[in-house]
Amino acid sequence: MLGIFSAEHQFTVQDICNIHELWLGDLYPSAGKYRTVTMLKEGFPFAAPLRIEASMQEFERKYLAIYTPCHYSDSNALALALGTVHVELILIHPFREGNGRTARLLADLMVMQAQRPPLDFNYIDKTKNENGFKQYVAAIHAGVSGDYKPMEKIFLALLG
Repeated sequence: MLGIFSAEHQFTVQDICNIHELWLGDLYPSAGKYRTVTMLKEGFPFAAPLRIEASMQEFERKYLAIYTPCHYSDSNALALALGTVHVELILIHPFREGNGRTARLLADLMVMQAQRPPLDFNYIDKTKNENGFKQYVAAIHAGVSGDYKPMEKIFLALLG
């Protein structure tokens, strides 16, 4: 992906779809296409399928256009940018599979735009750190009301 997106690239929703298709196209026939089914995880509903297109356009205007290209040198500002974009993409959950992986890859691309090394997501990996994963899920839930501080804290830890 580094060969495709430069440090000056402003990400779009089409980029998100292309990333999803390039990365997961061999696994999922619907890769790169918005889901058409209702999804929820542990009772938590994601955007309704009929709202995904509009939600993604709003995501591009309100978040991708503001936070990318990602040139934050201050760790707190970088963590806020990463956390905000991550939460908003996860809440939409535009794809049937691979939303978390795509959101983490986008975070890595943003971090590299900020000239930082890739993130180590073991802190929020359910199989390696159950408590970190629970904090991550709680941070997503906090984002529903626009509270990005919990996710900012997680990204600060991921940035080291």
